[in-house]
Amino acid sequence: MESSVGKSVENTYKEFDVHLRYSTFWSRFEAGFIDVIFIYALSYVFQLFLPDVTNTYAVTFLTFLPFIYSIGMHGHSGQTFGKKIAKVKVTNSKDEKSITYFQAFLRDLIPIIGLTAMVVMSFYTPEINTVEDMDEHKSFFRIMAILGATNMIWYVSEFVTMLFNKKRRAVHDYIASTVVVRT
Repeated sequence: MESSVGKSVENTYKEFDVHLRYSTFWSRFEAGFIDVIFIYALSYVFQLFLPDVTNTYAVTFLTFLPFIYSIGMHGHSGQTFGKKIAKVKVTNSKDEKSITYFQAFLRDLIPIIGLTAMVVMSFYTPEINTVEDMDEHKSFFRIMAILGATNMIWYVSEFVTMLFNKKRRAVHDYIASTVVVRT
């Protein structure tokens, strides 16, 4: 028969292992930083080969390139290049197996909606030459401010949520039924 002290020590080790496995906040931050550098470099290379970077299609492609990269890499292997270097991986939260492309898409869905709204609004940006022009189009600027504030609230909620649960899952992890683990 095992003593209660032995079980207590065993439970402590299990809890410590769980803590280490899901302690990914700084690794995710590092991965994001690496991915931003990679995406900027990739965008620069694309701009070298695009005949007209002011073309609406080129601008739209470059705007959504981070999402194409994120969804493609996460759907393929659960890791972006940054996550590979930081030694973390996105897995299914139920069984910690590989995620699907649909789950990868769901992880980025809210930022995609926010960015799409801002891109659509940018096509309708009024020409402002005088203070009167600005006053005439104040509803446009209010909508853009609301969209920007909504995006900011989303990103803050991502960090706050990640800090206050055992598995360090962000809101997008809950939406997509995913969890980030150490590899």
